[in-house]
Amino acid sequence: MSVAKEMRGNASNPEFFSDIAVLQRKWRAALKPGRHLPFFEDVVLGSLGRLADNVMLLTGERSALEVSRAGRYVETWLEGEVRDLPLTALSPDCAVMLEEAVTSAHKKTGPHHATAHCVRHAP
Repeated sequence: MSVAKEMRGNASNPEFFSDIAVLQRKWRAALKPGRHLPFFEDVVLGSLGRLADNVMLLTGERSALEVSRAGRYVETWLEGEVRDLPLTALSPDCAVMLEEAVTSAHKKTGPHHATAHCVRHAP
């Protein structure tokens, strides 16, 4: 699953969009017949490189999702380190977007690509 946040020009960077194409290719290659989603390790192990900064691993059933781990840009978007954290512990705007991404990925048996924006207080 890929979660992207416009950060330091990421979304306007052509490399960012080519990274998405790489992730989508790896997803399709890792998807086994009869499965709705590929195993995380089959998608990311080997050559994900800087794309790992924008990737999050969710585990569990859709009714009880948990953020297992997240890349550094995702953690910045979520405002802190997330490891083994229930989705319900995130702010509602983030949790809703992530639930929608999981539902979409299951429904179309493919990666869900979305750009998420959020407003946070400035120090």
